[in-house]
Amino acid sequence: TAYGDKSWDRYRLFTIPAVTSTTCAAGLYHDGDFVCVDCGVGTFKAASGTATSCDPCAADTYQDAEGQTTCTDCPGDSTTASDTGRTAKGDCVLGCPEGQ
Repeated sequence: TAYGDKSWDRYRLFTIPAVTSTTCAAGLYHDGDFVCVDCGVGTFKAASGTATSCDPCAADTYQDAEGQTTCTDCPGDSTTASDTGRTAKGDCVLGCPEGQ
């Protein structure tokens, strides 16, 4: 060969490590193709990591924007009636007083 077999020996010392995961910033998740994607509305991711999904907002909270690290509490005495993953402030409704 033009390069000679021995000239390629030095390149054998270097290997490219296999990419097995992608660390994504808070508010993003790993889509499985080594790409970080914004968490959708109704979800959040509080910390960076290799998670492949975001967490749904807990009951009595909502998130109306993508790529967020927290969810927003429902205002005042309003509630999501135990529903999780709510996507808008309008999902928070005033609950009946206890016993009614």
